[in-house]
Amino acid sequence: MKVSETIVNQAIDELVINREKKRAIQQMTTKELTAYLVRIYRFGFEDGATACEEAAKMEAEKALPFEEVQVDWDDVLKLIREVKGIGPKTAAKIDEKFKEAF
Repeated sequence: MKVSETIVNQAIDELVINREKKRAIQQMTTKELTAYLVRIYRFGFEDGATACEEAAKMEAEKALPFEEVQVDWDDVLKLIREVKGIGPKTAAKIDEKFKEAF
């Protein structure tokens, strides 16, 4: 995914480097400069992750909600009993566990 020129120009406008900042950067040791650049990278990464989360939320809101389906529990048990290997005892245990949980 590419970043639009508008966003790049906005970042340039927000990241103003004045004389004092330039001098401070020039006087940094390699370790200090590395830490400074990593902080800038981290802020960009976090902003990108936030933008992705917001975009995902917007897409989820656009999605149509699922319709609620009403199912009779006896019909569910009947289907469970039809599964090969599920006998009456196992079906009864399944029924008991679901009734305990719900």
